[in-house]
Amino acid sequence: MKKTTAQLLDALKKDSNIRYFLNSNKDEFINSNLAQFLNKLLAEKNIDKARAIENANLNTQYGYQIFAGQKNPSRDKLLQLAFGMELDLKSAQRLLNIAGVSELYPRNQRDSIIIFAFNNSLSLMECEELLDEMGEYTIQ
Repeated sequence: MKKTTAQLLDALKKDSNIRYFLNSNKDEFINSNLAQFLNKLLAEKNIDKARAIENANLNTQYGYQIFAGQKNPSRDKLLQLAFGMELDLKSAQRLLNIAGVSELYPRNQRDSIIIFAFNNSLSLMECEELLDEMGEYTIQ
């Protein structure tokens, strides 16, 4: 991908032919599915599935089904996995995006707390405690 999302959106606004837009920007679209992306992240982070699932505090069978592409997890389950794999905010946002759920939004108080947790390398449990302390519902 060479264009930013803003550049891609600007080109889309200006283009009057959707077929031309899609063809000329085909290399800019997300082509991996969730399972592929998760497994790519595991390789990049040098972490195995069992450890990621355990760190995410997910049911083992359910976790393996997510990695196999057999389950479509909720946004909160994806956040658990992001913490379990010790992702940074950018990777967590990309994970949410590829899964087709909303990214963390800083104008939402709960999301701001989760963003803070990612930016400060907090664990899932530390994030949960912070959410609870601030009166927000927890991830798990």
